[in-house]
Amino acid sequence: MSRTLSTPTSDASLSLVTRPGYLVEIGFEEPLRLSSRGTVEVLGNTWTAWDVRVSGLAHDGGRPATAGQLVLGDSDQSITALVLGEGVAGKEVSVWRYFADAVEEADPVRVFHGVAGSSSGGADRTVQIALVAREATVLFAPRRYMTSETGFHAIPAAGKKITVNGENYTLEPER
Repeated sequence: MSRTLSTPTSDASLSLVTRPGYLVEIGFEEPLRLSSRGTVEVLGNTWTAWDVRVSGLAHDGGRPATAGQLVLGDSDQSITALVLGEGVAGKEVSVWRYFADAVEEADPVRVFHGVAGSSSGGADRTVQIALVAREATVLFAPRRYMTSETGFHAIPAAGKKITVNGENYTLEPER
């Protein structure tokens, strides 16, 4: 598939060193749209400037990435509030990459489309979110076994439904 590059993207592709920009969309109740290179309006939305780092995108052939990690700056703890309030595991996540300061509609290329996996907060005021391809795995959350070996001694019966931080879980016996 061929595509026409915008002038800024074409110019950037000729540079010896090019720093990519990323657009990240997380499917919270109110979608969160962040940009690593300043606030931009593209793809029909406004993307807010944010400390966004994308790493470890694992590619399988010519398809978008099947795994990776997202690190979001969280100096005001607004990301932590979203993750704890709505839960992030299983939420849709899309990541686009672009290579220019001026972003035109055709410039961003989607490099990941899947779901959020586990998340954790850092002492450096960041939130790390694992990226998982939707078809790559069945997500089990919270991805920890509740056994006496892991510190759980009063374990509810299998089939019990519990809610943790706004996410619903059904306890299942060990397989």
